[in-house]
Amino acid sequence: MGLKRLTKGKGSTALRAGLAALALLGGAGAGQAQGGLFTPPEGCKTYLTVQSRSCVVTNHFVCPQIDPDHRFRTDFGEAGAYFTSRIDGDGQWIESGPPEAPTRTRTVRPIRDPGSVSELIENGLDSFDFTQRSTIDGPTRVTGFDRIIGEIEIDGEKLYRTEFEMTRSDASGRVIEHVRGREYVSDKHKRFFAGFAADVTEDARQANARDRSPVEFIYPGEQGFRGIYPRHDCDLMSGLPQAEDKA
Repeated sequence: MGLKRLTKGKGSTALRAGLAALALLGGAGAGQAQGGLFTPPEGCKTYLTVQSRSCVVTNHFVCPQIDPDHRFRTDFGEAGAYFTSRIDGDGQWIESGPPEAPTRTRTVRPIRDPGSVSELIENGLDSFDFTQRSTIDGPTRVTGFDRIIGEIEIDGEKLYRTEFEMTRSDASGRVIEHVRGREYVSDKHKRFFAGFAADVTEDARQANARDRSPVEFIYPGEQGFRGIYPRHDCDLMSGLPQAEDKA
């Protein structure tokens, strides 16, 4: 699913260097909003804006000086930027968090079974089993799978439709989150785009169901590129808490 892992075989030295560069940029995951447009950190470049359901707009950008293979994104809701994440060239999750702390949650090595967009597209099914460490929750084990169930075109963008299941467990093995849903994966961008997801943990206090499916894919030169104001389902979402995405 959208919560992804570090690339197989990449050394910790390169990762440390990338994180150091991220810190020097003052949090490259966040960027800034100037004049109603998203402005990525210095040396970074925005390449795609996606308007989604549930009142979310996402700006995707690259930062070659940190790592030419990695890609970043920042999500905006009605109240502004609230989530940022970093993936590698195969759509595998590296780190994420709020804009003021973009490295709040990170993948931990060694990785038992990293996920891979390439393997998913080639085989139709991809499993994952890894550990992430959060500054709030500590270490958690994440297991599950992604499966391709069809193809679809949204706003001219060709995507694969997927279904996923993901379980997060604490150090004692207790399940703290069990999520099922459907997403979209792009061969072109080697990444997931959120869809419908629901927490089905038995003792969950609320189902927290949400639909973040993409509606518009906006490229440089098109109206709305680098926009920071979401425009789909916002009236429906007013007064409701934003659900943090895992991608």
